[in-house]
Amino acid sequence: MSGCRVFVPAALIAVVFGCSDNSASTAPSSAPAETSASPVASASDGAAAIDDKEVKALVDAWVAAQNKGDFAAYEKLYAAKLEGIKRSGGKTWRFDRKGFLADRERMFKKPMTVEATDITVRASAASALVELRQRFKQEKFEDEGPKRLVVIREAGALRVTREEMIESTVGPGKGAGGDSVRFVMNVDGKPYVVLQTGDESWASGPAKLSHPGGHPEYLALRSADKAPPSVSSWKGRVLDLYDATGKHCEATVKDLALVAGGTPHFGEVNVWDGEPENGKPTKPVLSPVQRAAHVFAMGTPYLVADLDLPANCPTAIAIERKSPKFFERKLIAGAGDAAVRAAFRKLGSYAEAQKRFVDDYQGKGDWAKTVTVEAFDDGTRRFVAANAAEAGGCADFNAAVSALFEVTSDGKAVLVAEGIGNMAALFDSDGDGKLEILASSDGAVGVPMYRVLSGGQIVSTTSLAFPYNDCPC
Repeated sequence: MSGCRVFVPAALIAVVFGCSDNSASTAPSSAPAETSASPVASASDGAAAIDDKEVKALVDAWVAAQNKGDFAAYEKLYAAKLEGIKRSGGKTWRFDRKGFLADRERMFKKPMTVEATDITVRASAASALVELRQRFKQEKFEDEGPKRLVVIREAGALRVTREEMIESTVGPGKGAGGDSVRFVMNVDGKPYVVLQTGDESWASGPAKLSHPGGHPEYLALRSADKAPPSVSSWKGRVLDLYDATGKHCEATVKDLALVAGGTPHFGEVNVWDGEPENGKPTKPVLSPVQRAAHVFAMGTPYLVADLDLPANCPTAIAIERKSPKFFERKLIAGAGDAAVRAAFRKLGSYAEAQKRFVDDYQGKGDWAKTVTVEAFDDGTRRFVAANAAEAGGCADFNAAVSALFEVTSDGKAVLVAEGIGNMAALFDSDGDGKLEILASSDGAVGVPMYRVLSGGQIVSTTSLAFPYNDCPC
């Protein structure tokens, strides 16, 4: 069996805002939609899928070990090859097994409460994807958000080989908002608006396979002809589309489909390709139709709209409310905006990354080789986004820090919010004075996000993410 593959996130997803009418839709979210285990057919004829009950037992043991403070039991639940992506608020860390467990061992020194809800299991012959919503509390800190675990069989037992906190909302009962957000995906060069979380029962006909590479590595589309009337009413609706600069056009929803997929575990692809596994030949190579069926079964599908687009129509943002106000985006070269750069380096998250760089990796000098600074200006107010990220191998130093500042008329940099991600646009969609951003999350696999800022913090986040089941570490 060949080693794990490493992918760089593909830039194929933008964000779209749809109608505020929620009678026929709900906001897409990275949180799982189903509440019961849903095993998937095995990847080749005769190859049994991992038992979802066994996976659920592993998750139960994982939760119990944390709540009991039993690090020895917790450590045994992880595979020899492990990638861990930790997000807390707007901070992101990426670890190999050694770094991940060292970080968690420190966490185990104080009592904690961990809850896992909305658990779904999607199993194949080589791996299983677990999607859940985690609520974590320790002393005065608490956060909540969707998490994914990739499970494999190792030495006869199930083990976690990848763990990722997709997004983290710090504080009690805040949750993710943004129910008017719509994402746009490009599949084989064609844009589709993501309307809501879908249901496999709405699908008809075979799945069509797309192989964009990067992440998601595979996507599969199926017709949504069996969608209920409340959902199919999307057909014929007109969306006002904008690009990140405010350029506008109108597009009509002409048809509906379901899209699912992600990046499969390398062992799963080996089975598809008929490569020998542990010296034993596997089944014959799967056809594109068979592969598409397995890709479609990787995760909960999204309902997407096929658009009737006029020529040169922008496909980044659609807002069915007042005319939005956009801030002009400008990259600042050299050492411009020194006040912002100085304030950025004084952030606690920046100092924390510096301490890890020196103490854990014996680093010299500043941990961030470069700080990217971009201005967003509407003629009356000026905001500056600062971002620094260093991403090496899983065992190397990794850190990502981002923040948005407002620059006052006298040149002072006032912090607006930390952990904003890699910003693509800043705007106010409805004139309520709250800043809204389009961004992608920091980390190994970027997650497209729409965020609303108010009162010096991120008050809501909506994101779109596909399963990443491989093990690059």
